[in-house]
Amino acid sequence: NGWGGGIYNTATGIANVFNSTIAYNGANQDDDANGGQAGGVVNYGVFAIRNTLIAANNIEGIPLYDDCAGTINSYGRNLIRALDTTNVGTCTINNVTGSWTQLNSIALLSGLQNNGGPTLTVALLPGSSAIDGADPVQGCIDANGVIPADQRGVLRSQGVRCDVGAFEYAPATDTDGDGVANALDNCTLRANPEQCDSNGDGYGNRCDGDLNNNGVTNAQDT
Repeated sequence: NGWGGGIYNTATGIANVFNSTIAYNGANQDDDANGGQAGGVVNYGVFAIRNTLIAANNIEGIPLYDDCAGTINSYGRNLIRALDTTNVGTCTINNVTGSWTQLNSIALLSGLQNNGGPTLTVALLPGSSAIDGADPVQGCIDANGVIPADQRGVLRSQGVRCDVGAFEYAPATDTDGDGVANALDNCTLRANPEQCDSNGDGYGNRCDGDLNNNGVTNAQDT
């Protein structure tokens, strides 16, 4: 009977979570209703979130939505639970600064999948209240300052302000028509569907003015 399928923070733990998505986690591995709690987060220590999404977590095998237990300190703007789920979570939300509310619908989250970047992510779908939903004053920040990109490396923000969670939504604009959306394209003005980047500098070979990284643009770069 597991507790805290996403995060389990002990009594001595201090956790600060910035612009993260905690979704589709499950607790209670024996798949019954007799034990386990909070598929998303269980906190016994100090747990703070900023511009973070916690939703669609459950007790496995039922499913019974149960996103959190314990006390969560909320900073910025957070989305906790979802309006279209019946949630038995027992967490207390301590609103320190900013505000928090519920996600409008878990139907507007993708599953955990390849959305580009080095790891799998949960995408925001059009209409999600997480889009442009982060702190309107300070934006997406952590202890070191502005968070410049999402989990995939897509620049924040793509809209009027940055998004809640680990994924920054961007309309699928493909300027060069190569089948790779601008947000993920390493060369947006010249078609390069293979995304070849020989020197690993983030600029695709098709539009890299200094392909050999010698600081000079010349015939050797063509």
